Amino acid sequence: IPNRGLALDQRLISAEAPEGRKLIDRNEGAREACAQLQTQQYPRTCAVGAAASALSLIGMNEAVASQEQFFRPRKMLKVATPLEVMLRGLDLPEIERSFRIHGAKTLSIDGPQMSIKKLRDLVKKTVNDPAHVLVVNYGRAELGQAGIGHYSPIGAYDQRTDRALVLDVASYKYAPVWVRMADLHQAIATVGEGGAPRGVIHVWR
Repeated sequence: IPNRGLALDQRLISAEAPEGRKLIDRNEGAREACAQLQTQQYPRTCAVGAAASALSLIGMNEAVASQEQFFRPRKMLKVATPLEVMLRGLDLPEIERSFRIHGAKTLSIDGPQMSIKKLRDLVKKTVNDPAHVLVVNYGRAELGQAGIGHYSPIGAYDQRTDRALVLDVASYKYAPVWVRMADLHQAIATVGEGGAPRGVIHVWR
């Protein structure tokens, strides 16, 4: 998918830029992770796009790892209806419940309580195990991006530059980007519009 033309903060490296492509080439699995990325279907449904992408990344079957099938389980309607998600999105506890309804195991951590070492260790663990994935809920402003809060899975980690590949599900706005761990940690250690902390969800099958 070509870059949509939104300017990137100089701290970020687009996966489509020459430097970003080099990072992808030297990190096993990065290209395959990009191929599993699903673009969110509506402006406030980044949680659904991130969840479907994450379930695909850990090898859940297509019937589960699909935005079209996301609300098919009846229990999902106790979390939120499709209309509610389109109007307000999903918060961290709701998306964690959604993963469990779809058969995945989860562990969530509030961003303000997580050290950068813990974040780095989680990123390394999940990108090196195909049965695991990390979904991050972060403040876009802290990364110099347009928008407020956002969900996306992590697709790779580059040891030399200490950068994580954020698979931005709003791919009509931004291509996947390589983000320094210090910047990603800062963006996660924030609170949302309602005052609830952002954070991460470790998802596995």
